Amino acid sequence: MVRKADEGDSFVGYGVAEKFIHRDLLPTDIRQECEKMSWKGELVFRELYRFDPPVPIKDTILGGTGVRGRCFHGYPVTQEQVVSILNTARQKSIFYKIA
Repeated sequence: MVRKADEGDSFVGYGVAEKFIHRDLLPTDIRQECEKMSWKGELVFRELYRFDPPVPIKDTILGGTGVRGRCFHGYPVTQEQVVSILNTARQKSIFYKIA
């Protein structure tokens, strides 16, 4: 997960996805929120971790890509890049399991 932090765009955590629920199958209140935000549905995580402190993207393998801000939404990363990012995060942060 990426968001703006004190040091710029940063990884704030990661999750292990369990399933995706299409918005047509969600309860009315959640479905309406999905429609309002133009989301296709809800992603349910099996595990969710927070990095403390966040890890600046510029300090990871993606730092030289030139991608910034909201362009990271849906940005494709390889398994090799994920492993590298998590290794960098282990060196710079503490992981807290939140779900």
